[in-house]
Amino acid sequence: MSSALTEWSAEFENGISWQDQQHRELIQSVHKLYGAILSKQSDDAIQEIVNFLYNYTKNHFDMEERYMEAYLYPETDAHVFQHRSFIKMLEDFEEERRSGKTLANLALCYDLNKWTLNHIKTEDQRFADFLRVEGES
Repeated sequence: MSSALTEWSAEFENGISWQDQQHRELIQSVHKLYGAILSKQSDDAIQEIVNFLYNYTKNHFDMEERYMEAYLYPETDAHVFQHRSFIKMLEDFEEERRSGKTLANLALCYDLNKWTLNHIKTEDQRFADFLRVEGES
């Protein structure tokens, strides 16, 4: 969609199929939001994307956290803390969006994209490695 944001690619896949699919959807949603802001779509259209991204992210994090609990993942607390930080970023984004700061919104989309991909390549990769040892795929 835009060269300002890093696109999803196979390098971000960690081999846990449900996680890879959800991560791909999250990145696509951030790109969709960025494009909607850049093209000055209606507030309702942008709000719909924000709502989807927020709800999808919360559901994704909840699913990951259920797996962490079920498999007794030793890094759960730190991982959950990062999830809460991302939810806070989304909430901050919504505050900025409502105030009409387009450039701040675009910068925050960039930050959301960067945070998500970094989290996938580090924290989620460690979690995926742990799950594979436990027999999950």
